[in-house]
Amino acid sequence: MRIRPVKTKQELRQVYDMSVEYTNNHQTWREYLAKYKKFPDLFLGAWEGDKLIGEVFGFKFVEGVITLHSIAVFGTEWKKGIGRNLIRAFEKVASKYSPKVNVTSGREVEDFYQRVGWKPRGLLAVYEEGKKPPKELSLVPLETHFRRRDKTTFPFFDISDMTSRERQDFEKELKADEINLVLEKRLR
Repeated sequence: MRIRPVKTKQELRQVYDMSVEYTNNHQTWREYLAKYKKFPDLFLGAWEGDKLIGEVFGFKFVEGVITLHSIAVFGTEWKKGIGRNLIRAFEKVASKYSPKVNVTSGREVEDFYQRVGWKPRGLLAVYEEGKKPPKELSLVPLETHFRRRDKTTFPFFDISDMTSRERQDFEKELKADEINLVLEKRLR
C-alpha cells in the first residue's frame, strides 16, 4: 500500500466517490474540485497498485486551521492501520499550512481520532428550520463558520473542560436535531 497525493482528475473522481459513499460528504463535484484546486496536496489516496483503498482530504476553512473533511477506508481493508497511516500523512502535509487541524465527526469514530492523538474540543449542534438551543442553557455558544441558505443553524459549544458524563448530560439539554463532535490536534 502506498499513500500519495491525488495526481489526476480520474483519481480525484475516485477519491470523491469513495468520500461520498463512506462519509457524510454532501459536497457537489464542482465544490470538491474547487477545494482541490486550492489545496491539491491535502487530497491523499491510499493505493494498492492502481486500486484506491482509502482516502483523506481537507482544506483551510478558517484562517489558521486546516479542517479534515473526509477520511475513509474501503470496508474489506478496515483494521489494517490504513486509516491511521492516512491521517498521519494528512497531518504531515497540513502542518505546512497550520499549527493545528480539526474535524467534525459523529461519536462513532471518536475513539479512532483519540487513539491518533486528537482531543475533543466542542460540540456542533444542528438546529433545523430556524430552531435554536434552549435559552436556559448555562453555556454560551460560540459562532462558527458553518452556514447554509436555509434556516439551519450550527452553534458551537466548547466542551474542552467537561468530563464525559457532563458532556452526555449537556448533549441531552441541547435538544438538537443532530450533534457532532469537534476534535482537534496541535501539529507544532
